[in-house]
Amino acid sequence: MVERHVREGQVAIDRQRAVVARLTELKLPDEKAKAFLAMLESIQAEHIAHLGRL
Repeated sequence: MVERHVREGQVAIDRQRAVVARLTELKLPDEKAKAFLAMLESIQAEHIAHLGRL
């Protein structure tokens, strides 16, 4: 299950990075998108750490 979370988490992170890049390119507010990306990355780090303990 954790392996699936890591895979799916990476997809979400990649998608959110694209959103941030697009907002930045369009010179639109991106603070909330960046904060959400940071949260996704933090959760992903926890999943990877958990995977390492299994």
